Amino acid sequence: MKRLTLILIGLAVLPWGQAAGGVIFEVNPFTDNGAYNDSEQLTLLVDVSEPTAGMVRFEFRNDSTAASSSIAGVYFDDGLAALGAPVIDNGSGVDFWHGASPPQLGGGLAFNTTYSAGPMRRPPHDGVNSGEHVGFNFTTAPWVDFDDIVSAMNDQTLRVGAHVIALPDGSSEWAVNTPDSVPVPEPATIALLVTGGLFVAAGRKKTA
Repeated sequence: MKRLTLILIGLAVLPWGQAAGGVIFEVNPFTDNGAYNDSEQLTLLVDVSEPTAGMVRFEFRNDSTAASSSIAGVYFDDGLAALGAPVIDNGSGVDFWHGASPPQLGGGLAFNTTYSAGPMRRPPHDGVNSGEHVGFNFTTAPWVDFDDIVSAMNDQTLRVGAHVIALPDGSSEWAVNTPDSVPVPEPATIALLVTGGLFVAAGRKKTA
């Protein structure tokens, strides 16, 4: 419930036009290098949306509340063979370019990296720090549509991964998306969900 509340709050602060019609996947650590691999203070998300027909956008967000964290690389395993070359859309404070270092997703997971990206300068400089994001706008193959992309991510034919570094205990973790997606509702629905969630939280606090 706490993780869902965090996602709803995250939806509330997204620009309305960007949020509508997409889905959000959690990107969770699969390594165990420190105290933050299973901590709710480390929250990495990828927002998948369709800006226009024939294009899909993957926006990696670092919504962590830990004292420090930085996404130092993102990785795609496109088993669907559906994605063309992306255009990178760097958010404020982020400067990613094609090609991550290291070029392959680490951590020992079977993952065929078909595309990667990372900061221009040595991370955590220009990485995706807490409250920041980076987007990747891909053209898609003509034989797939947005629903196919989402289905492929849910059945793990298409996966995304991340390398998060500079955690407060000095550790770093490798992460990959989990198959359970959260649909991003229309703006009015977001407002109702967030408001309702806040009322529920307030009610529980009162009765505690």
